[in-house]
Amino acid sequence: IATFVVEGATPKNIRKWAEWLREPLDEQLLQTVLKIFEPVKNIGHSEGLPENN
Repeated sequence: IATFVVEGATPKNIRKWAEWLREPLDEQLLQTVLKIFEPVKNIGHSEGLPENN
């Protein structure tokens, strides 16, 4: 299950998300997305000057 839910947690949507869990994961797509996000992996939110974060 996704680690976050944004304003869409209706009973209908929760059932839909549960159905999606049964679908096979596209491993190639997952690896492509992970590679795209690698440069920002584990970087948290920051604001303003670096010395203030």
